[in-house]
Amino acid sequence: GIDCHHHCGIHYWNDYLYFEIIDPDTGKVLPVGEKGELVITTLTKEGLPLLRYRTRDVTRLLPETCSCGSTYPMIDRILGRSDEAFKVKGVLVFPGQIDAALKETPGACSEYQVILTREQGRDCIQIRVEGEPGADPAAVSSACRHHIKRVIGILADIEVVPQGSLPRSEKKTKRIFDKRSV
Repeated sequence: GIDCHHHCGIHYWNDYLYFEIIDPDTGKVLPVGEKGELVITTLTKEGLPLLRYRTRDVTRLLPETCSCGSTYPMIDRILGRSDEAFKVKGVLVFPGQIDAALKETPGACSEYQVILTREQGRDCIQIRVEGEPGADPAAVSSACRHHIKRVIGILADIEVVPQGSLPRSEKKTKRIFDKRSV
């Protein structure tokens, strides 16, 4: 796919590729506009075609056409991978959504941890986020809480910690800590 200068979505060549969005749990094809796992079938490849290849990438088919004038259909930006998602308060959350909310939060760095707990039968989510040096932790926490609510649709407890205090790894850093079943 390709992103044009209007940045409305990612155009894909439907004369070469067939895209479907499925429910990652049931495999059922979802209607246009619903988020799910991207499945790709190649239409012109002869030697080694892909037939309903499950990418594990979560996105949605966009129903509208792009203002650039292209007639090719579009998918939305990749939200994340279906195997990285977690459910809290009945909402499926992707790490990419948290990344997007943090990018919009003044004074917040990109490093974070999510701690999921259950108190009195209810899911609780705490997000520990690194704050930029000199940023007001209360202001960062309030703005981050607002952006998480707007982007994901849930309220989260936000703890702002000093920059560099969260663990890092040369490989993929573990960010989600689910303590609900412990």
